[in-house]
Amino acid sequence: MKIGCAQIDCIAGDADKNLDKVREFAGRAREAGCEMLVFPEMVDTGCGTAHLGEYASAWNGGPFRRLQSIAGQTGLVIVCGISELAGEKLFNSVAIIGPHGNLLAHYRKTHLITTEPFCEQRIFTAGGSFCMFSFGGLKFGVMVCYDLRFPEAARHYAINGASVILMPSAWPLSRLQHWKTLISARAIENQLYMVCSNRVGRDGDLEFAGNSCIVDPWGDIVAQAPETEEGLIAGILDMRRLEEVRDFMPVLKHRRPDIYGKTE
Repeated sequence: MKIGCAQIDCIAGDADKNLDKVREFAGRAREAGCEMLVFPEMVDTGCGTAHLGEYASAWNGGPFRRLQSIAGQTGLVIVCGISELAGEKLFNSVAIIGPHGNLLAHYRKTHLITTEPFCEQRIFTAGGSFCMFSFGGLKFGVMVCYDLRFPEAARHYAINGASVILMPSAWPLSRLQHWKTLISARAIENQLYMVCSNRVGRDGDLEFAGNSCIVDPWGDIVAQAPETEEGLIAGILDMRRLEEVRDFMPVLKHRRPDIYGKTE
């Protein structure tokens, strides 16, 4: 399967222009032969928190409907971070839209960062479950940005059969080395593909790191975007590669859950 990452900038609070850009990149991905395209975190509203309550929308709102239309017109699976309004609660969510415009799955970010200038716990409600879905004979797990710092999340997906983790993000430039190190670690320790789409540009004082990437189960980089520019990257998810790595060093089979958590 050929998969792409759209590394884009977003305009805070302007869902129409941001979704215009989603449409543009989806068309480019289709021309490049992709079957699935991953966008960054909170593409519809941007990450500025001042007016998120005004800009977020429900699942039947405009941004979600436009994503359905884009997926249906391009025949792509669209994986896109959105700001979800559910009653009085806000969630940092991901919509996974199938190639016919159907909702395949959705995920609400489970780990909320408290580091300034973006303290999510003041704004969002944390999701209460992980998300897996199947497409094209592959099993996918979904994480968002700060989830990357929690190895338990990626391991959950690996031991439940995931071959790929998709991760929309708005990771800051000030922690770029952490981004690179942790993505490689999650891929290597769980022997799966990491497909990570990160933002560029700024929201207020927060500058984003770019460096969207696709990393294989051995930790090798399949494709990587630059630091500051918008762009599309793509790569092949090769299940023969995954099987080769897991057969050579069967880490998941060598786990010792019988002693984990015990102390002398």
